[in-house]
Amino acid sequence: MSDINPDLAAQEVDADLRRDQLNAMWKAYGRYIIGGAVGVVLAVGGTQLYNYQIRSAQEANSDIFNDAVVRAQAAGADSAAIWAETVSKLDSGYAALAELREAEALAESGDYRAAIKAYDRLAASTNGDLILREYAQLMAGLLVVDKVGDLDEARSRFTVLAGADQPWHYSALEQMAFIDMKQGDNAAAYEGFAALADSTNVPQSIGARARQFRDMLERTLPKLAADPVEQLENAPQPIEAEAPSDEG
Repeated sequence: MSDINPDLAAQEVDADLRRDQLNAMWKAYGRYIIGGAVGVVLAVGGTQLYNYQIRSAQEANSDIFNDAVVRAQAAGADSAAIWAETVSKLDSGYAALAELREAEALAESGDYRAAIKAYDRLAASTNGDLILREYAQLMAGLLVVDKVGDLDEARSRFTVLAGADQPWHYSALEQMAFIDMKQGDNAAAYEGFAALADSTNVPQSIGARARQFRDMLERTLPKLAADPVEQLENAPQPIEAEAPSDEG
C-alpha cells in the first residue's frame, strides 16, 4: 500500500501548476501590472495635485477680489477704476463678477453710457456662465429704458432675452410689456401682462406685478361682449313708427 495519499498528491500538483502559471504570467505581464499600479498612483496623486492647484487658485482669486471690495468701498475711491484694474488679475468666474461690479459702479456714478458698454463687454465675453452674461444684457437694457430713454433699442435688447429657453425669459417679457405701455400701446401691454399672469412657471414677484398691471389696464380697454349674439341683444333697438289710426 502506498504511503502517498492520491488526493494530497493531486493538490500538490495543482499547487505547482498554479505557481508555474503565476510565474509565467508575471514574466509576460508583470511590467504592465507594475505600470498600471504606477498609473493609478500617478492618477490619484495628479488628481490631488489638481484639486490643490484649483483650491490655491480660488483662494488667490478670492483674496484679490475681497481686496478690491475693501478698496472700492473706501471713502472717495474710484470704484469703477478699481474694478476695471482688478479684472485682468482674476480668472474667468471672478473676472466676470469684477466686470459686473465695474458696470454697477459706473451706473452709480451716473456714467450710464459707459455702464452700458461695460455690461455689453461682459455679455460678449467668455467670462462667467450664461446666466451671468445674460444678466449683464438685462441690466444694460434696463439702463437703456430708464436712463437713456431709447425704447426701441431697449425692446431689441429684451427681444434677444425673451426666448423660451433663455434664463431671463420672464424678466424680458415683463420689460417688453412695460415698453408697450410706455409707448401707449395698452392693448399690447395688456396681452403681455395677461400672458405672464396666466403662466404657471412665472416667478412669483413677476406674476404678482403682471396681475396688477393686467387688472389696471383691463379697466382702460373697451369692453366687448364675448358672444356676438349677446352683442346684438344688448345693442340699442330702432324705434318703430306707430301706424296711423282710423279714428278721426
